[in-house]
Amino acid sequence: MFKDWLPLLLVNLSSGLLILACGFLVGLTSRSEWRQLVSGFLLVGATLATGGGLIIFAWPLPGPLNIVWGVFFFSSGMLFLMAGLGLVFGWDSFPLGIPSILAGIVSILFGYRIIDLGLTLSPLAAGPGFITTGLVGILMGLGLIKPDLQNLKKLKITLLVLLVGSAILWLSLAFLDFWQFLIAFSDWKPQP
Repeated sequence: MFKDWLPLLLVNLSSGLLILACGFLVGLTSRSEWRQLVSGFLLVGATLATGGGLIIFAWPLPGPLNIVWGVFFFSSGMLFLMAGLGLVFGWDSFPLGIPSILAGIVSILFGYRIIDLGLTLSPLAAGPGFITTGLVGILMGLGLIKPDLQNLKKLKITLLVLLVGSAILWLSLAFLDFWQFLIAFSDWKPQP
């Protein structure tokens, strides 16, 4: 099974991180203002949750990478999806705080182990990507659990830097993967 859709998921994740960054950059504060971003949250969430679920169940990647990428994409996708649905239906965002924090902690663990074990072709890019995205999950989760934290300017700036930094790390990996796939498949032809 081809795994050339992995960079597509990385680009999609980067899109979601940049959508969040734009929300902070333009100073969205109320739920009605954040509702402007619902379509982006739902698109990113559905794509990541589907792709992550396929990785978890189909195991198209070598060894433990199925667990790492599958869990990461699926949990990220579900958080984006539920955030979008919560904005559409007016649900309280507090319950998303705990899964966001836990997913962030798992992401940091994955990042550390990827660097430690050299699990990917680019562990020094993938590892920090997992770690910075995990920090985003933790800080976003804390902001959802304790809403008065959302008013702290330093927290918003820190989140903005982490969101953009994470997106750049993931995009660099995705573009490198696309580049390598185009070379690897340049002579490939379907079987008659």
